[in-house]
Amino acid sequence: MEESYRESISLSYKWQFKTLNGEKFFGPRGGEGDWERMVDYPIRFFLWKSNREVWKRLDFWKMSEEVVLSASPIVALEFEQLRSEFSGAEFDDEGEVIDPSEGAASLIPPSLVKLRTLELESESHLLHYVSDDCLAGMTEQVGSTVRWAHVIALQALNCVQSGVNFLNGKDIAMAGAAAIKAREWLLELNFEVGYEVSADDSKRELALKGANAAHAENRRVKGKAIELYEAGSWPSYMQAARVISAQVHRAELVVLRWISEHRRAKAKG
Repeated sequence: MEESYRESISLSYKWQFKTLNGEKFFGPRGGEGDWERMVDYPIRFFLWKSNREVWKRLDFWKMSEEVVLSASPIVALEFEQLRSEFSGAEFDDEGEVIDPSEGAASLIPPSLVKLRTLELESESHLLHYVSDDCLAGMTEQVGSTVRWAHVIALQALNCVQSGVNFLNGKDIAMAGAAAIKAREWLLELNFEVGYEVSADDSKRELALKGANAAHAENRRVKGKAIELYEAGSWPSYMQAARVISAQVHRAELVVLRWISEHRRAKAKG
């Protein structure tokens, strides 16, 4: 009775040892599973720590279990689509895509290991390309307001799920990478909600102002790109993206995504 009561009032208590699909991957010392004797125990331990901290934050926000389980696959799909669009892309320090045409080395096909590493390294930059329209769509689908911090939290949980999936597939290297990525998303979440311990208040406020300015500038550039698209006559969306990207100084894939979103919005009326 006590167990069920604690689970009913605390999502972090109920979900700290489980992935989003309900699979138990860790547990307390001396409990069921004997996790400490497993060769992959260190990875499971850090996956659990990230999982627990994110669920504590979701508890604090009073997000319902239904909203979390409904929104997390939407977030996962959004990042999967972004990864597909930017497959193999490298990002600069500001999250902008580096032009792959620069340098002869880019003509050498990267190995699968490098591609997987780039995917993991670039994932946090992809948050920059999650659109406001996507947030609005998630809000509509799950029936509850979805904010940037929520997206970060849910993506951390998705990384935990991915890490456990890799463990099940005996891919220890990628499981470890997913555990690191989940931890990075947790740090990003801590920063987003304003209590990252490594930065004092003034630095945090300055960084948040800079982030807000970056998003405002991105919306301005997106608006300009759509104006140019509507003002022209284009043989194809890709041709439009190619021409407009040079004018607004953004990657072709980014502009193509903006144009696609714009067309879908117009079609819906």
